Amino acid sequence: MKLRYFLIIFCIAQLGLKAQVINNLVVFCNEGERFTLILNGLKENQTPETNVRVEGLDLKVYKVRIIFENPKLKEHETTLTFYRTGKECVFALNKHGKKHTMDYVSEKEIDGFLNPAVPQTPVVTNPPIEAQVITSNTLTTVDSNATNNITTTEAPSFQTTLTNIISQPTEADKLNTAVGLLENNTFSISQIKQMLSVFSTEQTRLAFAKQVCAKIKDPTTHTAIMDAFINLAVKQELQNFLKNKK
Repeated sequence: MKLRYFLIIFCIAQLGLKAQVINNLVVFCNEGERFTLILNGLKENQTPETNVRVEGLDLKVYKVRIIFENPKLKEHETTLTFYRTGKECVFALNKHGKKHTMDYVSEKEIDGFLNPAVPQTPVVTNPPIEAQVITSNTLTTVDSNATNNITTTEAPSFQTTLTNIISQPTEADKLNTAVGLLENNTFSISQIKQMLSVFSTEQTRLAFAKQVCAKIKDPTTHTAIMDAFINLAVKQELQNFLKNKK
């Protein structure tokens, strides 16, 4: 009886782990300061805004970096962990002396998410999101608004794709796996952005961006990827790569 009970609990836990996390995030500044929101090293808004909304976040943990338009304001870095799925979570940037904090405000169900056909992760009694300070400074960016597709076959599960890349033991293995996935699958620029976010170094992200640009001929997509990089040297290297490909 105990063994049967254990197996049931184990199966439920495994189903919970496999369920895809989908959440939205809203961040606004109480003082009306404009800012750029960066998640896992990727810029979510191309121009500074006082309120930024991001849809379809399908990772559990995100590194967050806030860069204010006002150079006198210090950047803020934190880590967000989603404990639930199907939520739109709202955070406020509040000033405390010379620093800002990103404080949880509220959450609501994403419209249409609670469909019986859509798998749900178990609800945890902890707050839906937890913030912790991080110290990473190697963050690059890519545009999330472009919608061009790459290659010809629809990927069966993008979450499986990300897991496949993340599970690789080295940065080189992650890059080789991601490049291999480009051969037989279709990815939107938004998904390419998430694939870029799993790499640890800027040079690996650049290498993957080159592979993406080499497989498509649309100059609009090239521009969307190139213009999103913050590091000018990296942007120039990608630009030179594209010129040589013409």
